[in-house]
Amino acid sequence: MTSHAPSNPRSRFRAMRTPIVVLLLFLTVVAALSGPVFAQKCSDRNPNRAVAMLEHYYRVCSAPHSHDQVMEEGEKLGDFYIAAQVADARAIPVLRRIAALPKGSECSGSLYMVQVALAKLGDQRTYAAMKEVWKEETPSPYLGSLGLFAEVGDDWALFTLVEYLIDHADDPRMHAEIGPSDAPYDGQSGILQAIRDIGLMRRIPELPEADYSPAGIVKWKAWLEKYEGRRFARPVSEKVADPYLQCLARRVEWGFPDAMLEIARSGDESAMSVLRKFPAPAAGQPLGARNLFPEILRYEDGGIPDRYREAQGNLEAGLAKLGDQQMLEQIAIELTGFPYYWDFAPVEAVRKLKFVGGRRAVDILIGALGNLKGMEGEGERNFEQCIEPSVYLGLHRTPEQEAFVRKACDHDRYFSHVRNTNALVMMTLPEMVRNPPLPADAPATPDNVLRWKDWWARNKDQAVFVHRPIQSFE
Repeated sequence: MTSHAPSNPRSRFRAMRTPIVVLLLFLTVVAALSGPVFAQKCSDRNPNRAVAMLEHYYRVCSAPHSHDQVMEEGEKLGDFYIAAQVADARAIPVLRRIAALPKGSECSGSLYMVQVALAKLGDQRTYAAMKEVWKEETPSPYLGSLGLFAEVGDDWALFTLVEYLIDHADDPRMHAEIGPSDAPYDGQSGILQAIRDIGLMRRIPELPEADYSPAGIVKWKAWLEKYEGRRFARPVSEKVADPYLQCLARRVEWGFPDAMLEIARSGDESAMSVLRKFPAPAAGQPLGARNLFPEILRYEDGGIPDRYREAQGNLEAGLAKLGDQQMLEQIAIELTGFPYYWDFAPVEAVRKLKFVGGRRAVDILIGALGNLKGMEGEGERNFEQCIEPSVYLGLHRTPEQEAFVRKACDHDRYFSHVRNTNALVMMTLPEMVRNPPLPADAPATPDNVLRWKDWWARNKDQAVFVHRPIQSFE
């Protein structure tokens, strides 16, 4: 079981050309604007309705002088990507007609998404056309059509990305003097991250933990030589028999990680086996559903996780909710053993445990009170760094100067995250058990922490747990 999280995602920036920028922007808009009236849901169990929505999209977009109608029905038209997920292969004929619309049509801005949808649904004709376009592209620091292939995320895309990484390891065209952040940019990092993202969604054997240095390229070449031509990165959804769970799994694969939580929330007997078909999640990944438990999220001071990491965090929480003890132990380590600045892992752990609910989640939260070793160690290290002799604070200090420095560094302020997280746990526990010993606004004093621990020691076997209704994550 791993207890390490990846590097902070906010420190990396994936530069992309227009197609992939449009694609990701479209995913964001769809997720934000899809309304209950027009949205196609897996729970509708009505793929024919989804096909009808796609037919309507085609009629509106292909009509002459349709600008006003497109603007008026923008929210409905924005749901076409979700409709394709629900309709599955039934969507291919109408999606082909949409893809054939003239470049200047009112809906041409979403044609990249239509192509990706067709490729993900297995339409080889469209996929072949995408590959032909890519052959004409000049290597550059930006992903371009490779970004679309990364969205498809199949075997061909994976092998192509690895080959491209190898072939252009020393290509000066992969570097830009001025990148998206007005600084030099190395485009190979975007390719490497696209490969990693595919590995977060499908079980890829022995995918190297390597960069694109000469030593890393040797590892990528060895992996490619061993596995090229093998067929292994099949979508999880293809292996799911239940139509509803299959639809939710497809939504995860198409960029909507919160569907992981809906699979867990469904309570279906097959839900556990479906979730376990995805790659096992690493520790320290954030929970998705960013509007869930906002009272906890306010303790995070910025940063939006990417959807691949959210899919891993959601998978961890979903499996834990369904009773996976290993995932519960992993979340417990995130709460007690991780520092606060590791992507707010302890705060995210509180969110996960509140989502999981029940006896084991409460036991972990109460056990963590006053026992946040990861953050306590972080505070001690930061304090020691502050008082360390330096040219600014003196290299050879007198005892009086040493006392002054220690007072100036203020030992307690380095433990604000410990105090805040203890307070967060104290606030969360009363919402998870009936008749708690303290209200949610009780301060996290040593006496109050002890009251919770004593109460739990006496009541853990007969405690009644609160299971609040949780929203749908479709």
